[in-house]
Amino acid sequence: MKVIANQLIDVSPEEFAYYQELEKNFGKDAFLGLFKTNEQGQIIAVIPSINHPTAMVLIFYFLNVMFNQRLRKLVGWGNKIGELEVQIVNLEKRMNEWELSVKK
Repeated sequence: MKVIANQLIDVSPEEFAYYQELEKNFGKDAFLGLFKTNEQGQIIAVIPSINHPTAMVLIFYFLNVMFNQRLRKLVGWGNKIGELEVQIVNLEKRMNEWELSVKK
């Protein structure tokens, strides 16, 4: 978790390194009010200013981070499902072994 524009945000090291490059080119103020996050640091909205022009690269950066956050979450769920499948197979084996031992 890092802090960008006074908000806690969940970014990968690569995403944060790119943010630092953008910050050098556009300054810290360019990021203020451009996005909102929840308590877990997930971007919940990208909100370009109506009154001030916003560089498209900044908008795309936050949209990309938001998309990547969702993908990381899905991968995590997929991994958990994979682990559950292994546990179910192991439980089925143990139940079959138990049933065979009871029948003897």
